[in-house]
Amino acid sequence: MWLDERREQGVAGSLSTRVAVAMAKKAKSRNILVRLISTAGTGFTYVKQRPRTAAYRLSMMKFDPRVNKHVLFMEHKMK
Repeated sequence: MWLDERREQGVAGSLSTRVAVAMAKKAKSRNILVRLISTAGTGFTYVKQRPRTAAYRLSMMKFDPRVNKHVLFMEHKMK
């Protein structure tokens, strides 16, 4: 009866438009991207991957071309 009334009004649609389907959540990635920011204060960054479940924050010595030497890079969250 309800569907007949909608057809008379000229509204296109089917039963599937009224039914809400429960979708499964997407699985989270095992790795996350983190930004490594130079401690030299130049603003130069690298982007690296690390495991999501790691109990440590990533830090490494990398080359900073703005000061032309190797400096410590510390992990910060990606925005």
